[in-house]
Amino acid sequence: QSDNQEFIIGTEEGILHQLKLKNPEKQFYMLKYRFICPNMKKTTIETLYESLRDMKHEIDLDEETIKKASLSLEKMLKVK
Repeated sequence: QSDNQEFIIGTEEGILHQLKLKNPEKQFYMLKYRFICPNMKKTTIETLYESLRDMKHEIDLDEETIKKASLSLEKMLKVK
C-alpha cells in the first residue's frame, strides 16, 4: 500500500499485469523493457505444490545469502 501514484518495477514483467489489475489508478514503469525470466515461467501452482508436498528441489545456501534473501523477502511481504 502506498499513496504514490507512480512506480518503477525491477522484476519480471509478468508481475506488471497483477500490479495493474490490483491498482488500475497507478502508473507502473518497467526498469528494463521485455524483462522475461524463462525460469519463472516454468513455475506453476502445480509444480510449487508438488515441490512443497514432496520436499523436492532443496537448495543449500550460505548464511550471508540467507540473510540477504530474508531481508528481501520480508520487504516483499510487507508490500500489499
